[in-house]
Amino acid sequence: MISSKPPLTDESATPSLQHNYAQKYGARLRIVKVNGIDIEVAEAGDSSNPMVLLLHGWPETWGSWRWQFDHLSHLGFYVVAPSTRGYGFSHAPDDPKAYGIKILADDAVGLVHELGHHTAQIVGHDWGAICAWHFALMRPEIFTSVFCLSVPLGWSVDGEAVIPRLESSTLTPMAALRKQYGSGFFY
Repeated sequence: MISSKPPLTDESATPSLQHNYAQKYGARLRIVKVNGIDIEVAEAGDSSNPMVLLLHGWPETWGSWRWQFDHLSHLGFYVVAPSTRGYGFSHAPDDPKAYGIKILADDAVGLVHELGHHTAQIVGHDWGAICAWHFALMRPEIFTSVFCLSVPLGWSVDGEAVIPRLESSTLTPMAALRKQYGSGFFY
């Protein structure tokens, strides 16, 4: 069971160590209220620039993108890397149903809008890649391009949807990937 953390109410609620860590890599850190919960967000660059939303993997946080903040912001992007619900200093609801892909997509869409944008390029790594594929499929009017690392896009294996998968399946993602890529697949 996921343990619940109390919601954070303002920037001062996050330890100064985290703010110092973010600043070291050219990012600002704050808490944003989205979809009924508090989301920890690291951001860099001018917020009027096009947004790139970076989604971390498991068991990471926004910090896994620390090396990209400076570079992407200098390329003219408004860089946003949340710690998704249940990670870092973001709120962690007790109910496992509060972590479904549609709810996570609503968090991402809410974050884009709360930060003053209508669209974003989305980049995902590991679990974040799986989320990015789904978010773009569910909300293409928001997520106009997708770039993913470490997780291949596998539309189906023997007729069973793998990634992205919006309907339930009898085939688990790991079993599908092993079936598709054979004994050479290690994750």
